[in-house]
Amino acid sequence: MEIGIGDRVKAMGYVGNGNSRSAGLYGTVVTKMEDGGFGVGFDKNINGHDCGGHAKIGHGWWVYACEITKISNKITIMKKLSNFIKKTVDGDTQELLKAGYINGDLEPTDEGKNRLGEILWFANLPAIVALAKEANLEAEKESNK
Repeated sequence: MEIGIGDRVKAMGYVGNGNSRSAGLYGTVVTKMEDGGFGVGFDKNINGHDCGGHAKIGHGWWVYACEITKISNKITIMKKLSNFIKKTVDGDTQELLKAGYINGDLEPTDEGKNRLGEILWFANLPAIVALAKEANLEAEKESNK
């Protein structure tokens, strides 16, 4: 499962350089590092830092994906997004975030992709059937040679 900014996560144990205060705690991914890691703003003070200004002072810690697991709580995602994000994104985007159709990076989630596929399939069913008929006729012509 991909992890992105705004996702709720749980520390699987000691994270980063062995921060024992984070074990089993929940937090929100607040930024991504260039090396593939993440800045997490934990719900409780872990005597950490602020992840470069992205988390509350004392709540932040740099982690890697193998140290955290994404948890699913769609409503909590919007509640935990930074005020900057809430003020920046429009109402439609907020609805997509709440529903879990896009992640904190504003990229489609698997669920969002599935829903889009359903919409496109049914909206274009006559065209899809026409393509299927063409493919079947072509296959018949090839098999009759």
